[in-house]
Amino acid sequence: MDQKVKIYFLISMVTLFASIKASPHLTIMGENPNWEELDAFQYTVTKDDFVYALNNIYAPRETSVSCITVGDDRVKILKEAGSEEFFEIYFSGSNEGGKVSRERSLSDVHISIDPGHIGGNFSEMEQRHFSLNGSSPMREGEMVLKVALALERKLIALGADVSLLRWKNEPVTELRPVDFLKRAAVWQFRKRGKSGIDLGFSKEKQLAEITRLSQKLFYQVSEIRARAKLVNDVLKPDLVLALHMNAAPWPNSSKPSLVKGNHAHILVNGAYGENELAYDDIRFEMLLKLLSGAWRNEVLVSEAISNTLKDQTGLPPFIYRGNYAVGINNNPYVWGRNLLANRLYRCPVVYLEPYVANSEAVFNQIQRDETAFIEEYSQFVIDGLLSASIF
Repeated sequence: MDQKVKIYFLISMVTLFASIKASPHLTIMGENPNWEELDAFQYTVTKDDFVYALNNIYAPRETSVSCITVGDDRVKILKEAGSEEFFEIYFSGSNEGGKVSRERSLSDVHISIDPGHIGGNFSEMEQRHFSLNGSSPMREGEMVLKVALALERKLIALGADVSLLRWKNEPVTELRPVDFLKRAAVWQFRKRGKSGIDLGFSKEKQLAEITRLSQKLFYQVSEIRARAKLVNDVLKPDLVLALHMNAAPWPNSSKPSLVKGNHAHILVNGAYGENELAYDDIRFEMLLKLLSGAWRNEVLVSEAISNTLKDQTGLPPFIYRGNYAVGINNNPYVWGRNLLANRLYRCPVVYLEPYVANSEAVFNQIQRDETAFIEEYSQFVIDGLLSASIF
């Protein structure tokens, strides 16, 4: 059965696939929470620390009121959406309870570097690939891997223990888009409710939708979950540096041309929306991040790197509009956002988004002197780490 026939078969059989029981309270590849894992944080976090992190970083704008209730001596967390079951975490009585920051030298820290995206043959699928007027293609996944390798050399020279989540332009996950075709068809059916997938769309459009969703499940979800498993079960670092570059919408999508603006920002985990916290797995994963105290070092390191980024690159800060991000400590460069990587990695994650890859300044700089660009990116990260108060 060739690929096209297989997908048509999936479309015709989607009603049967929809009988597969996937909880409506979990994200598309989410896992059922093991709430007992949170018992490790009983009596370890003060009420003040918990409330500060919840209200200022993780769930601003009261997005958690329907599922998290803070009392005098404990917090009650809804275990399953639509149920009356709660998990309780008791607060500590000491202001030292939730702290994880500590003074140490750089030689005592294990840093994992996460070069964002995949690059290579996957860059066009990821929509992180462009070329103009016969120039060398700009592939974000490949560029940040080069920065990661330079950063690795510098950190090792400073005595740090360093690991890379990938060291070539290949995915970490062993799965591929074809492995998600059935799941994509089921998800489309459930998303559209009783009317199923037949809403007047042609089979070609249905085919395209399912194919595209299967690709996204591969590189946006399965790939990140595979990296999370590597971080959490194998490497167990003190800090993850997630390297990315930003991109701006093309002025004319039918005829791409470089944009004028160039900017930078750094992300920590936060800004969960009410609709996100309605999912049991997301609610559980947020609590793991908050209770572990990861937010302290995420903020400290992000603010330190933001200072060296500003001084060494002169890039202005990117300013978010809307409710899906929250400013941190009135620092215009540091924002909280709920991304899969900075949520699933069970350690502090500093998610770097400097430079606009399709801006005139960055594109021309890389075409002219790629080595100098790599040096600039890696050096402001190094200098920020060295100035961070936790090292």
